[in-house]
Amino acid sequence: AMAAQGCLQLLAQLLGDDIIEPVVSFVGANFRDQDWRKREAAILAYGSIVEGPSEDRMRQIVAGSLAELTAALKDTSLSVRDTTAWMLGRIAATHPEVMNVPALASLLGEKLSDHPRVAANICYVLHCIAEQ
Repeated sequence: AMAAQGCLQLLAQLLGDDIIEPVVSFVGANFRDQDWRKREAAILAYGSIVEGPSEDRMRQIVAGSLAELTAALKDTSLSVRDTTAWMLGRIAATHPEVMNVPALASLLGEKLSDHPRVAANICYVLHCIAEQ
């Protein structure tokens, strides 16, 4: 999975906006799937293209999906929660203006008590928010 993620990151930087449509289609088809592997793959793919396409275009897409992403922090799968926390860190680092800190504060605080993998990524989200 990590090799595919790295490849998508490089493709996003190479292709820019042209990578958005196929990845967003993949995300839409798999984000709510019953199989946790498909949900995780969707979030991983999405997080991989946060940098590369134009900032304005990605900001709109990210802002429109933030509520669903934060809801995924409550997924039953540890891997989905971990990948979602990683994705939120990518958003906080690249598009901090879309992070509604007052609305997220309680959930982020709660997730610090989650599995250490999730909590570590939540710490990164908080670090990125604090830097802004």
